[in-house]
Amino acid sequence: MYYNIDIGEEASLLRFILIFLILFINFEASASDKLILTRINKMQESDRIMNSIKKNILESDFTKASQNIKNIKNWADIMIQFFPQGSEASETNFSSASNDIWKEFEKFKDNVNIFRANANKMFVDAQNNDLNQLTKSFRDTKNTCNSCHENFRN
Repeated sequence: MYYNIDIGEEASLLRFILIFLILFINFEASASDKLILTRINKMQESDRIMNSIKKNILESDFTKASQNIKNIKNWADIMIQFFPQGSEASETNFSSASNDIWKEFEKFKDNVNIFRANANKMFVDAQNNDLNQLTKSFRDTKNTCNSCHENFRN
């Protein structure tokens, strides 16, 4: 079957397709950039919260420590979702995520799972008002963060 499309209609159709593709490609890049910026913000927030927990421990404030640890636990539960393939550092984003995350993704996931387990332990220790154990679980959690950053951050 032959359709009679004049040059004007064909040009309009091509223009529409081109505009659609440009918008789609820009949307995808923007979504990835947004995810990376959210990840960076969450990591910075996590660092601030860990500093607050340290202060809470020094003051033996188990109530505030528990509240702050809940935020760390929540981040630990969703963190892996912020590292999809293709969200590594580039010249166009502010990420310091190493390509090693995706080359050794199982090792990275293991680190995140250890972080999650340590955060859960911190929460239990804070709920039990156990300063000695909370100090230890905080140290373990912080060491997990540092180790992961040493291995997986540029």
